[in-house]
Amino acid sequence: MKHIYKIKIENSRQMVDFVGSVVKLPTTVRLSNSSNQSANAKSMLGVIMAMHWDPLFCTADMDIYDQISKFCV
Repeated sequence: MKHIYKIKIENSRQMVDFVGSVVKLPTTVRLSNSSNQSANAKSMLGVIMAMHWDPLFCTADMDIYDQISKFCV
């Protein structure tokens, strides 16, 4: 089952914190928008590309809310 969270990443500090929160998770974590563009959420480059998407969604195959709750809106 896919878990989808609407998130917001506003600056470089949040970007680094977000990647640090998901990089060691034992599942694929993706960022996406309503146009079906997607990026690797465990990659700084992927998050840089996606952080200005509105809306911005984080998707994973397991529940990762505890790890990313401070980014959820």
